Amino acid sequence: MTQNYELGTILTMTTGKSFVDDFDKVFKLVWFVCNNPLINTYGLGSVKDSVIDHLITLYPELKEIDRKEAEGICKFLASKDETYNKFLPVTMLNRKLPNKEKYNNDLHEILEDYRYYKNANKKHR
Repeated sequence: MTQNYELGTILTMTTGKSFVDDFDKVFKLVWFVCNNPLINTYGLGSVKDSVIDHLITLYPELKEIDRKEAEGICKFLASKDETYNKFLPVTMLNRKLPNKEKYNNDLHEILEDYRYYKNANKKHR
């Protein structure tokens, strides 16, 4: 079973910096991954590392994204409207992602285009 989450929500979880307009999106991600809708603000700290490790297992490129780059990626995606699928499927803890290559390619395409865009803008300054 998978559910789709915005890349900004996933990056909020993996970087610790908020890229969401409503923090409930992060709780919904955590509740789904842990299969426990009772996790609250106090319980988030006890499951945070497990959720992050799981997300990085699903999407290894997330490991290389720091807060500054995540902020740039979110701004880049916001400026592109419908060009990219901004949602990625996520599974519950310890479950594999079906068709993992396709979704990793989707994430890779976003990251590659963002980095190209960022470098092109540096050259024109």
